[in-house]
Amino acid sequence: LAHAGDLLAIQTLRTGGRAAGIAAGSLANILDPELIVLSGGMTGAGDLWWDAVREGFAAEAIDPLQQLELVPATLGNDAALIGAAGLFLAPLTSKD
Repeated sequence: LAHAGDLLAIQTLRTGGRAAGIAAGSLANILDPELIVLSGGMTGAGDLWWDAVREGFAAEAIDPLQQLELVPATLGNDAALIGAAGLFLAPLTSKD
């Protein structure tokens, strides 16, 4: 609906994206990562959402982190599930 011009849908995407960006900026301030990888269904919402995420991040992140890259997970919505499976399987393949 947002891509069709529905104003409420646009506002909703922007509000959610900005909130995600603020959260990412806050975490970056604490953790000092080299890269931020976002996953989940909203990462496929398009430029309207991503622009709002970057706007929120820019408003929250400290100056040295302003150039930090925010990217979608290459595994898409399965990233968290695959990561959890990897943690579960790691003890089985460990040489300890």
